[in-house]
Amino acid sequence: MDNAEIIAAIQCSGEQRDKALQQVFKNEVLHRTISLHITNHRGNPQDAEDVFQDTVVLFDRQIREGYFKGQSSWTTYFVGIAKWRWVSLKRKHGRDSNELKPEYFDTPTESVEARVIENEKKEMIDDILSHIGERCQTILTLYKLSYSMEEIAEKLGLSSPELAKKNAYECRKKFREFVENNPLYKSILNA
Repeated sequence: MDNAEIIAAIQCSGEQRDKALQQVFKNEVLHRTISLHITNHRGNPQDAEDVFQDTVVLFDRQIREGYFKGQSSWTTYFVGIAKWRWVSLKRKHGRDSNELKPEYFDTPTESVEARVIENEKKEMIDDILSHIGERCQTILTLYKLSYSMEEIAEKLGLSSPELAKKNAYECRKKFREFVENNPLYKSILNA
């Protein structure tokens, strides 16, 4: 089955869904990709298998609940879920406890994993901003860059700083609601 067929079959029930999930579960490329990622990030083969199985369940739920928007292939989406599942499992089981020790912060270089996670979060924030509208994207970008409400009002042609403040509040509210209504975004941004 191709990308669209897999998604459509999972959204159905019964035999079609079972066949699609079997194809996902038996996908050797996905198994290798996730196994390699987890073993390269302080995991073992059993961790990789556990995460893969958890991801199948999460992937199925995300598809059926309509969170997959088709902005990437289903395999990319699946791998993204697996990566974040691994991050949350490591946190839950304290595998990153050395990152909390003061000597960890004294080192001049940032871990590759931390940079990757930070970049993925930035991409996700950009994606959320694109969903809540151009005006909110502009307001929140200026707000993040520490523009004053007077400057934001002037740039957007608003009559007062109070109106800019009200707009910024509404945009932050839209941002939070979008995150709350999209569990994948919520889990990643809260990780």
